[in-house]
Amino acid sequence: MLELILKLFIYLVVLVGVLYLAYITTKFVAKGAGPKGMSGNIQILEKTPLGRDSCLLIVQVQERYLLLGVTPSGIEKLQELDHYEPKKSVTAADSDFAKLLAGRLKDGKDKLLNGKKSGGSNQ
Repeated sequence: MLELILKLFIYLVVLVGVLYLAYITTKFVAKGAGPKGMSGNIQILEKTPLGRDSCLLIVQVQERYLLLGVTPSGIEKLQELDHYEPKKSVTAADSDFAKLLAGRLKDGKDKLLNGKKSGGSNQ
């Protein structure tokens, strides 16, 4: 019995060690993956994917707002915007998808409960 407890303790120590090393590695990799040479004067405000390798960006450069097109062949300034007002973010409660999903889940639950009731009478 003591041997089993000792093995479990060793496995626990090894598991904690592996998790700690994974944590340290993640922190080390994250430092190297951050943007280099970026200042506080340039910010990406919005990004909208258009395809696999292309997107539209709204970028703030100091006091200017730019609409940029990004493709594998390069970045192009499409337009300079006079002003920029971000839209209110859509919460899960306001989302049409969330309402649809909640309705489908409710329908599925009702079907499951009705099936169990009718299935219970057949047994």
